[in-house]
Amino acid sequence: MSIFPRLLTLVLLLSLVLPAQDELTQEGREAAATLAHAGWSGSVNSGSVKFTVRLAPVCTEAMRNALAHMEDLDAQAQRAFPKWAKVEFLESGWFFKVKVQKGSYDIGLSLVHGQPMLTLRQGGKALGLEPFWFQGEVLAHPKAEIQERGGASVLRVSFDNIRLSYRFISDAAHAALIRPLKVYGEGRVKIRSDLGRHRELRDLAAWLDKAVVGSENFLVGTSGRQEYELCLFATRKGYQDMDRLMTGGSFARNWAFTSNQSRISYIWYHPHSEPEALAHHGMPLRLQTLSLHELQHALSYKSLPLLLESIPPWFSEALAERGVHAGLASVDKSLAKKLHQRHVDRLAFARLDTCLPAFQDLWDWKTEGQMSELYSAAYLFSYRAVPKIVKDLPALLARISDAGFTHEALHVLRDRGFDAAAYHKALPSGKPRQPLRLLGDFDVVGKSLRLISSVEGQGRILLPQRASKDHLQVKGSFSWQELGSKQVDLYLGYRRGLRSAEFLKLALMPNRVVLFSYRAGTWFRVAIKDYDETLAVGTAKERAWHSFSVDLDAQKKELELTIGESRRASLTLPGSVDLAGTRVALGVYDGIAWFRSVTIR
Repeated sequence: MSIFPRLLTLVLLLSLVLPAQDELTQEGREAAATLAHAGWSGSVNSGSVKFTVRLAPVCTEAMRNALAHMEDLDAQAQRAFPKWAKVEFLESGWFFKVKVQKGSYDIGLSLVHGQPMLTLRQGGKALGLEPFWFQGEVLAHPKAEIQERGGASVLRVSFDNIRLSYRFISDAAHAALIRPLKVYGEGRVKIRSDLGRHRELRDLAAWLDKAVVGSENFLVGTSGRQEYELCLFATRKGYQDMDRLMTGGSFARNWAFTSNQSRISYIWYHPHSEPEALAHHGMPLRLQTLSLHELQHALSYKSLPLLLESIPPWFSEALAERGVHAGLASVDKSLAKKLHQRHVDRLAFARLDTCLPAFQDLWDWKTEGQMSELYSAAYLFSYRAVPKIVKDLPALLARISDAGFTHEALHVLRDRGFDAAAYHKALPSGKPRQPLRLLGDFDVVGKSLRLISSVEGQGRILLPQRASKDHLQVKGSFSWQELGSKQVDLYLGYRRGLRSAEFLKLALMPNRVVLFSYRAGTWFRVAIKDYDETLAVGTAKERAWHSFSVDLDAQKKELELTIGESRRASLTLPGSVDLAGTRVALGVYDGIAWFRSVTIR
């Protein structure tokens, strides 16, 4: 992601506008004394963690003042700050975004560049930091509890309406979930996967080894070289179990996340990925970019541990996607151009369909219903707002990370020109060049388009052209691949998203054609025609092409279908079809299909 000079300069100056305490107040001195003389609560524990906390309120402005002037406090009060709580781990794992071993630790209060922090310490050595938010005067003593959730121990400490929550993940629980995965890769990037023993995973690991160099150079410079681990799950359950363990299920919709504790990336790649599906053409660009995107988050967690705590979510996602672009460009500039064009096309579709993300939606990262569009908007906003990237970007990002600025402080950006006007100026105004992925995955291979469905699900792409009249003709060629259900779908009269309340679908199979109508959330089978002759099905190595032609007359309620030279079907529509402003979508069900030379008029 591009960070422009004005933004970076402003962020680095934010420490100057953070609230400052000129002197130690009497209330601050009394708050520190209360903490110093407080006793300890009874321990709460799970099978892995024991926790004890001092019985003194700390979420107060007086305590912030005391933190800012620790050197003015007596020795007893100064010793109390690093020992606000005690935690004992009965096994090794991750806590406070750091690796911990079996043993006893202290959790204390500290102030980093004006930002209150909780610090995990052992033997006086600081190991990890977590932001600690003061929210006015809270006078209640802390209450602690530990619950087992998804295999993890979740520690919660509450002060009235303020609740702090931290997750301990044991090595044993994590190892149990990754044990079935085979390791691929011999370089800095290791892939663990149960997708199968095929060369594509080794090739992907080797490719990522090369691509992360460009990403590292962009984000952290040559001194930021890291080791990476990525878990690629073949099943939904494998991914969901890991998501529940590491995050409590926060990334159930994403199908990919990177843990800020383990620094490992986890992906459920749900399109078909069997050896026969990927032979001769490899894995789709989206798997490459998705993997590299998650590794960018791992890179930030490893090299800039507080960066993602310090910036809004859209900003961190844009950073990751710009890192992907830089990584692709370092190994194959054509791939970087494809990625860039896909972002542009996605937003061009969104503009045509009047569903561009609003500036406020991007800023607040409201992902409901438009997650992909938000990622593209974040990428293009950063890419186009200022075209040139400052040369010392890695050093500046490192300084932002070390400072640990607050999200609230970064909102001042909007008042300094980083606003809705600049956002909308950065968005594309032209027409999309390539189809829009709706479900599954697709790639352009030579002059052909490969469409891969999700496992036992659908693949669907939306073509850019709109129908402008009641008569529609669609021509092209398709090929099934010997995998799954061998069904190609043609969607007619289709509108995107929630507006696709009514459309037609032609399902083309080797010896059958079925016409479906979709209305108000329900599928209706309108017509079915079987054939004695079975059309050839292609292989991964050699495709069997079949030309097709669809002639749809909405006024006459007639549809004429021709496949090859002799297979024909005349079908009567169930009722009127409104074609104006609609599009054609290409689909595949539970398998892989190829298309070429598709035209619409």
